[in-house]
Amino acid sequence: EEVGEACVDPEALLLFSTFALRRDPELFDEALDWLSANGKWISLQRLRRMVREHSLGEPAVLVACAHLLGKGTEGAKWRKVGLIKTQLHSPPRFLFPGSPEPRSPDPNFMQFGWIRATPELRGMSRLARFDEPETFLLRLRALFGHQARAEILACLLSRESGHPAEIARLTGYFRRTIQQALNEMELSGQAHSIRVGREKHFSLELDAWRFLLTPKTGEAFPAWIHWPPVFRLMEKLMR
Repeated sequence: EEVGEACVDPEALLLFSTFALRRDPELFDEALDWLSANGKWISLQRLRRMVREHSLGEPAVLVACAHLLGKGTEGAKWRKVGLIKTQLHSPPRFLFPGSPEPRSPDPNFMQFGWIRATPELRGMSRLARFDEPETFLLRLRALFGHQARAEILACLLSRESGHPAEIARLTGYFRRTIQQALNEMELSGQAHSIRVGREKHFSLELDAWRFLLTPKTGEAFPAWIHWPPVFRLMEKLMR
């Protein structure tokens, strides 16, 4: 089965950005602006799990950003990111290495050990477009909600089959969560399984799910890439 362009893993990309975008203050603030408009589509459950398992990005930067985004009623979900344990810098460090010291450091970032000027979010970011192959996972979340089924579908639609342990590793959920969801999906008749040795391998009838495709995705489902180790390698090379 032909596989299309890859869809983006928003949580892995966000964590990588907390490191990579420290080299570009303007792009860093544009990412903050995008999150202020589209943060509802970020899965905090996956985000926290990736922090623990992949040592990706700068968790202390993530917590500072979440504290900024968590102000007001609409940012309530970001306040939960504060539960991520981080090691604060003492004395504080420059968030953007090589940048001049600001006249009035932002108190929000300063309390988490980072020196930077107060971000000026322009509010120009638009809502994500869900008809692009890159945003395929967000499209599934809009349809099925923030739960493992969206990642399971995105993963299985890009391959012939997969077993729970493999899908759990690729999607960032516990194996038990994936196993339970797959068993329930099989009862619906929309997922099928065969036993290979001691493992049950699950698959989907691709034709039954083609309603999820758009003119921009084309006739092939977007590829699922295990992004965390890819970004982790990029981060090591940049360091």
